[in-house]
Amino acid sequence: MTSKIQVDNLEGRTTKGSITVTGESNGASTNLQQGLCKHWIGNLDMSDGSVNDSFNTSSVADVDAGDFNVNITNPYASGNHYSLTFGGTNSSNGNAFLSMQGQTPTASQYRMAAFLSNDTNLDIDMAKSATHGDLA
Repeated sequence: MTSKIQVDNLEGRTTKGSITVTGESNGASTNLQQGLCKHWIGNLDMSDGSVNDSFNTSSVADVDAGDFNVNITNPYASGNHYSLTFGGTNSSNGNAFLSMQGQTPTASQYRMAAFLSNDTNLDIDMAKSATHGDLA
């Protein structure tokens, strides 16, 4: 028989916001909250600024061609308390890269820019990003 736990909320017994989970090898443990993705954007079309789906994203703002500010609804402790992952594709030019374009992220905003290897910015049709870290 398979076990099943159904709950609406989880909280640590010792510290309310901390749950420790044993790792795959039954050796090292990890903090559950630390491993969760706290924000993501799925399929930002930079040509018109539309976002197909997102989590913890209040808005995106078009700065320039292939250059957007992404605003996080529930901020991080600071711009130094999260990591960013970018990905995406472009139907007309598959050689585009995504980065922060030299901008320093804040607790509630980061820059997502698409560009070619010659540093020319361009709007791509499927930009994605995710952040992991410590919320405020």
